[in-house]
Amino acid sequence: MTTVIWNPWSELTAKLSDMAPNGWLTMTCIETANANANAITLAPGEHHAMEAHIFVQAFAPGYSPE
Repeated sequence: MTTVIWNPWSELTAKLSDMAPNGWLTMTCIETANANANAITLAPGEHHAMEAHIFVQAFAPGYSPE
């Protein structure tokens, strides 16, 4: 599984009816993808499923991972 992180930026946002004109400024999309070195090729009739577990963790003020 490959993780893709993207943002539509202003040009694509202008074409999306469900986003405010400046919505791209606070939007991040995180998706799973069947791509690159992790791509899976299926024969006719075969099935494959992917799932992602995404969470956000808040850290205490002043926290530093170093």
